[in-house]
Amino acid sequence: MRLLRALWNALLFLQRFTLVISGIAVILLVFITVLLRYFFRYSFMGMEEIIMVFAVLLYFIGSGYGSYEENQITADLSSMFIKNRKALLLLKVTRGAAETALMAVSVYLAVRLVVRTAAIGKATLTLHISFAVIYSIILAGLALMTLYAGWHTVRYAMTLARGVPEEPARAEGGES
Repeated sequence: MRLLRALWNALLFLQRFTLVISGIAVILLVFITVLLRYFFRYSFMGMEEIIMVFAVLLYFIGSGYGSYEENQITADLSSMFIKNRKALLLLKVTRGAAETALMAVSVYLAVRLVVRTAAIGKATLTLHISFAVIYSIILAGLALMTLYAGWHTVRYAMTLARGVPEEPARAEGGES
């Protein structure tokens, strides 16, 4: 169990580190591009391709981390209409199972895309960065989203199986 927890924490650290580095890289590369283009009248051909790799990394690893934190944008109105905590939890389990299944299909399709793109050798025009690299980043993000959707679903299912606790008592003068 300790090894699993250590791997889990290492994965989260790696995601946070990747987000910081890729965020800084995007900002610096855009700044350098503007500096070169407008102050030195020089255009570094292919800079957009480098920025694209870091931006895709930032977006998809960020999406995976957002799935871990469960802070993705949703339009869930069920809690306004369903007041029974057990029913709400059952809805979360059902929705999570569907999300995990759909994400798993997305991962499968992304694997096929990476393999096919690598086989045909498709690359960017200027720097010849393989599109398989970019699609692999997308695959990693989708895999993270699938992992976390499954993890949350199992967590909710275990809570449901143990029995849903009653509404916690509210502290006086504050919110719970």
